[in-house]
Amino acid sequence: SIGEIPLNRFGHTIVNISKIKVCLFGGSVGDSKKLNYTNETYTYNILTKIWKKIIIKDKDSIPKERAAHAATSNDKGQMAIYGGSTKSGGLADDSLYLFTLNKNNEDEGEWTEIKTNGPTPGERYGHSLSYLNPYFILFGGNFNPNLSNDIWIININETKHHWLKIDYTNDKDKIPVERLYHTSEVCD
Repeated sequence: SIGEIPLNRFGHTIVNISKIKVCLFGGSVGDSKKLNYTNETYTYNILTKIWKKIIIKDKDSIPKERAAHAATSNDKGQMAIYGGSTKSGGLADDSLYLFTLNKNNEDEGEWTEIKTNGPTPGERYGHSLSYLNPYFILFGGNFNPNLSNDIWIININETKHHWLKIDYTNDKDKIPVERLYHTSEVCD
């Protein structure tokens, strides 16, 4: 690999944003004695093997530094992130963010906070986020100190966004055990 190679890290996310490009966000860098949480955004071109640290012009739009957040991509080539833990030992806010790479200048991108109405999945870390058009699907994680097995969905194509908690308590035999630091994916 060449280019602006990210520092070694953990607790970050990386998702496909095109057939040849992945996007990395956040994570924790450093050693166990001095960890630094980041909010850096990188892309990696699988064909050219080049890393790029993405320039975000509107610095105020960048999600705060975090690790153990969840991410997925949608069919528009955007990365979505939610939640995570922060360097202060707290939890990141309960906002959903979308990253869009500038198609005319792939050195630049922008972050957008998706404003929502009503209840949210709340602040959490160690959860998973998946995409099944037009829904982002959030599952599980930790609320400090409680583990969860709840499912929330949000329709990204609606003009007014709201999270909907899925009630599946009627089928107790099929309820997954509470968990964190898992992964999930939608399959056909």
